[in-house]
Amino acid sequence: MQRVKELDGIRGLAILMVILYHVGPYTVNFTGNPILVSVLNSMQIGWLGVDLFFVLSGFLITDILLRTREKPTYFKNFYIRRILRIFPIYYLVITLLLFFLPWLEKTRGLQEQSSWMFFIFYQQNWLYILKRPVSGYLAVMWSLAIEEQFYLVWPAIVRWLDKRKLVIAASAAFVFALCLRLIVSRLPLDLTYAEKINYYSTPARLDGLMIGALIAIAYQSQIWKIWLARLAWPVFGLSILAMTFILTGKSAEPFSKNSLITTWSFSALALLGGALIVLLTSLSENNWLRIIFRNRILAFFGKYSYAMYLIHAPIIFFLNQQFLNANLKGAVASLTLIATAILGIILVSLISWNLLEKRVLSLKTHFE
Repeated sequence: MQRVKELDGIRGLAILMVILYHVGPYTVNFTGNPILVSVLNSMQIGWLGVDLFFVLSGFLITDILLRTREKPTYFKNFYIRRILRIFPIYYLVITLLLFFLPWLEKTRGLQEQSSWMFFIFYQQNWLYILKRPVSGYLAVMWSLAIEEQFYLVWPAIVRWLDKRKLVIAASAAFVFALCLRLIVSRLPLDLTYAEKINYYSTPARLDGLMIGALIAIAYQSQIWKIWLARLAWPVFGLSILAMTFILTGKSAEPFSKNSLITTWSFSALALLGGALIVLLTSLSENNWLRIIFRNRILAFFGKYSYAMYLIHAPIIFFLNQQFLNANLKGAVASLTLIATAILGIILVSLISWNLLEKRVLSLKTHFE
């Protein structure tokens, strides 16, 4: 597939949503301005950005795998290219964070250092289900674990199943994830713990990855691509209506005893993200939606989204502590924290890209 700029725009939107979701709750504490508080509270829906990442990953990875699965270097090239993209900055960030954690969080740092093997082997999402402590500096790493576990298994499935069986497998995984969450929500468990199982466990979060995969499979056929293009707007609209209904319940974020979020919303988000991908790859290039997702701001954040995702929580968490220690108050303090956090995230991401990521990624040309 030729690179589609609008898909970088989806990445940009997703990372901006996640950043605002994590910075919003801290900034509310600095101000009592009702208008600003209302705006900051609206950032609660930023967690949806992670699900956009899942759908996009499922689509792009499956597309790559389908186009290369007949090649003798299929497994080697795929995994080496993934390693070059993901490992260097990931292991640098978690090594630094785990080393300095006792200084950053004196009361819990040593406890959390004992979980280092989970982070080394991309199993950190299970820490929540095992009720192990996870620092705010490391909290966002759970979604990377789910994606890596997907990368470990999915290439073999794509290689050995024909397209019909692949569709059945992906569809079954989508249905299984939804059914699993519905079952967990009805077990005699503490509600908050049930929500954590549904939110953090890999089998319960396959919806987005599988919808992305199904679109990539369908795109192998021009007929199915046309059909998806016809269905995209209705699915997009219905998904937004479903999410509006879900998010206007008890609360707009997970772990708030709004069981609709950690059961049905992930499936609705998967369909919404999938419909958005179809629209951005099938509409006329002059369509208003494609123009929006081609804009330079979203493209910029999309390009550096991986580093931003890794380092945004530590930067936000650290800056919040400094603002609290300085006893800053008022709307100006809230807006200054947001601006400082975003600028810090951009600066560190640019440094990471130019000093590390870009240099390592140049090696990918040896494994086309």
